[in-house]
Amino acid sequence: MLSHIQQNTVDLRYSEWDKEKSKPKKGEYAFTKKQLYRESLKDKSRLPEHWISWGRKTEDGWDLMDWTTRLTFTFVELDDPYFPPGAQLDENKHWVYKDAIMMKCPLRDYIERRRHDIEASESAVSAKRREFMSTAVTQEGESVGLSKDDLRNLGIL
Repeated sequence: MLSHIQQNTVDLRYSEWDKEKSKPKKGEYAFTKKQLYRESLKDKSRLPEHWISWGRKTEDGWDLMDWTTRLTFTFVELDDPYFPPGAQLDENKHWVYKDAIMMKCPLRDYIERRRHDIEASESAVSAKRREFMSTAVTQEGESVGLSKDDLRNLGIL
């Protein structure tokens, strides 16, 4: 169900709602036009300011130290332009769903962190490939089973 909420989170900046039937101060909306958050991510002219994700609650409470320190996430609150249908506001006006709390971080920070993680992952794969090639193709100058042509055919080279 959490994935359903994530997929259907509304970007309030580009949505419209019935003013008489809605109670924005309580987080209740009767939409006449919805702009989904995920659709805003695809449109460069409507990019949201934040990346949204969900943090989990543990038996000891919210286990969010890593989220709030290293990853620079903060809570999505009632005043933020995001509405997750199916989630509820807690006593602190944060959006929660069962054992999850909606979190946000600046979109630029998230993109930069993902770029760094991908580059680190790709360089680790390349290093493993080089290590494999240096030991698997030749061992003391002799082939150990796979030729360079075999490795190219497998997509390793």
